[in-house]
Amino acid sequence: MHTGQRFDHPALIRQPSVGHNVNGIQSPKHRFVVGCILVSVMILLCAVCFIQAQDDPYRGQRSPESQAKVDDYFKKVRSIGFGRQHIQDVPTDSFVDLEFEDVAHYQKLRIYNRLCFLLQDEVHPQPKSKAPPPSTMKGEISREEAVAGMNRPALHHLKPGRMAVRVFAAYEPSQCDLVEYRWEHEGLHLRVLAALEVVRLDLDLDEVSQAARTSRTNTRAYLRDLLPKLVRLKGQTKTVPSIDYDVDVPLPDDLVEGVEFSSNPEKPFTGMDIYRWYERIDGFVESGHLAFLFYMKPLQRPEFEDASKWFDDEFRQLVHQKAREQGKFPPETPKADE
Repeated sequence: MHTGQRFDHPALIRQPSVGHNVNGIQSPKHRFVVGCILVSVMILLCAVCFIQAQDDPYRGQRSPESQAKVDDYFKKVRSIGFGRQHIQDVPTDSFVDLEFEDVAHYQKLRIYNRLCFLLQDEVHPQPKSKAPPPSTMKGEISREEAVAGMNRPALHHLKPGRMAVRVFAAYEPSQCDLVEYRWEHEGLHLRVLAALEVVRLDLDLDEVSQAARTSRTNTRAYLRDLLPKLVRLKGQTKTVPSIDYDVDVPLPDDLVEGVEFSSNPEKPFTGMDIYRWYERIDGFVESGHLAFLFYMKPLQRPEFEDASKWFDDEFRQLVHQKAREQGKFPPETPKADE
């Protein structure tokens, strides 16, 4: 289930030559008119997103009551709590064990590509594979998949990796559809939790503290050295043209239960998208784990989508059936998937 605009894959690789028939448009004049319309639409979308990303351009032109409501809104969309709402974790015994092959392809593809954005190549839990020639790739893919995957995986030939896979399918709107990957990397047990538009990376603080003692350093210093080895905190965007970026994540001195921090707490979520995920990284400590949040919603939408509706009906029924078989289906909601 993809929500973005869809593109025919070969057309992304090879542009048609002049005079080629494109969707029945024959004349250069018609192609020019259509091109102008598309450019205008893109400029309008960019302008809307730019305005939404700013602080309040109309401050001082509203009544005090209206301004108070606007201020409350911007305060909400800057809070870490607002971001955490869209990837609400559940108790570990609520997850359903699944084989990689049983996970819906659109979820596997989205997670793979987003981890390619976020993680260093050697940390990614799945192997890369050589993409087949464009002429052999069938079907359509979204723009997000195309940008993330053209020079990386074979988009329709994802291979199982070194991770264990678990899934939780929401039973009610207050919950999130979640896919969990767990794997080991250089002695650390990593956990990635993926929701519809947010990705979470967990580190076990006990393991990190033990590794820091082995290295004869403190936990905070060890983490400042470790984090860039795991996450692409410095690099270039996968846009045209590319943009250089360098993120500094301000780790607190005391990593105690409940502490929260952000690389850019004044950045509203309304102005973020998958290609600018590096503009804000949030973190917190929960249940002995250090968690980092990465926000990866499409550019076209200022708000997050309903994270309880990521899975389609077929996959949701499969997960709920597996939950019954594994004794994890909530008895108070026996008809949740009907």
